[in-house]
Amino acid sequence: MNSSQTTRRGLNRRDFLRLSGLGALGVVAGGAIGFPSIASALTDSAAGIAEPDVEINLEAVLSQTPILPGLETQVWRYQAELVKGPAETVQPIPDTYLGPSFLFRPGQNIRINFTNRLTEETIVHWHGLHVPEAADGHPRLVIAPDET
Repeated sequence: MNSSQTTRRGLNRRDFLRLSGLGALGVVAGGAIGFPSIASALTDSAAGIAEPDVEINLEAVLSQTPILPGLETQVWRYQAELVKGPAETVQPIPDTYLGPSFLFRPGQNIRINFTNRLTEETIVHWHGLHVPEAADGHPRLVIAPDET
C-alpha cells in the first residue's frame, strides 16, 4: 500500500464483544469500590435522600410589564424565593421580565420546587446543570396549571 491509500477498519464482532465486556466490568468494579450505580444515584436523589444545600420555590406567573414605552404587555415570568442557601443564589435581572438567574456552585445539592401558576401547561429546562433526565424539563414532562 502506498502513502496515498488509507485503510478503513470497522469494529468487528470480536472487538465489540471485548469492549462490551470491559465496559460491564468497569461498571461492576465501580460499584465494588464505592461509586454508586447510575440507577441507584437517580433513585436516591428522586427519593429525597440527599438534603439540599440550596432550596428555591419557583413559580411561573402571568404578569404585566412595559416592553415598549407607555404600553403594558402581558408576559409569563418566573418568580423565585430562596428558601435555603447562599443569598447570592437567586439573582434578579432588573428592568426586564426575564430571569431570575441562579448561581450554583459545583457539588451543591439543589432542590427547586416549581409551581405552575399559568393557565397552560409549562416546564423549565435547566441549562448548564447536570440533572437526571426526569428533572431536565423535557416537553413530555410538563407541569399542569396549579401543580408543583
